Amino acid sequence: MEEPSRKEKEMVLELLQDEVFCFNWFLGKSKGLKRLTKNQFLTTLYWLEAKKYVYRLPGNEHEYCLTKRGQAWHDTYLKEYQEEVFIGLSYLLMRSENNFKE
Repeated sequence: MEEPSRKEKEMVLELLQDEVFCFNWFLGKSKGLKRLTKNQFLTTLYWLEAKKYVYRLPGNEHEYCLTKRGQAWHDTYLKEYQEEVFIGLSYLLMRSENNFKE
């Protein structure tokens, strides 16, 4: 199985962390979610399960939880994303201050 892109993995992990996300609802949709097709979502989910990033809850076919490894990966990605956003906002603020001074 080909490894999904980093963005695909993060999107699936993020959806699984979302309290309002319902797997059965997602399967019933005609289109994908968050720029992911159903096929991309399921392929990524099964890859994450095979690599021990997520696991199925016992007795429930469509409920997944993150393992410690999956949670660590999600937290690392989230931290990097927050740093990128902070750098971008700092740059925009600096540009707007420079434009204001001129």
